[in-house]
Amino acid sequence: MSWLLAAAIERDLRRLGLSHPDYYVLVRLSESPDHRMRMTELAEGIKWSKSRLSHHIDRMERRGLVRREECASDARGAFACLTEAGLRAIQAASSGPTLKRSGSVRHIFAPGPHRNAMTIAPPSTCKAWRAVSVK
Repeated sequence: MSWLLAAAIERDLRRLGLSHPDYYVLVRLSESPDHRMRMTELAEGIKWSKSRLSHHIDRMERRGLVRREECASDARGAFACLTEAGLRAIQAASSGPTLKRSGSVRHIFAPGPHRNAMTIAPPSTCKAWRAVSVK
């Protein structure tokens, strides 16, 4: 049964031009202060190598979902920052048909209580979900 849910979520994300990896990144950034995170922290949080994240951020940046910012305190460091387009994308994904259907799905992926874990969290804990569900 869980594969049916995963397939439905994947279908909804693809309709928005997003992948699951895009979604993981967008959720983490939408939940972080100022909608930005150090690249190393983001990589650790979604259990990716720095190289994989860097390549994925490059692709998301070309699509206008995120942008990089230099770190003033560390010349080697950089931030991944959510753009307005990225925020709209995560809000649209959070209100997609599968995730919105109250009878079938009541949870979305969000950062878990442990800094480096991705867990299932109630929609009420996700800022992007609250932003679209209030409308």
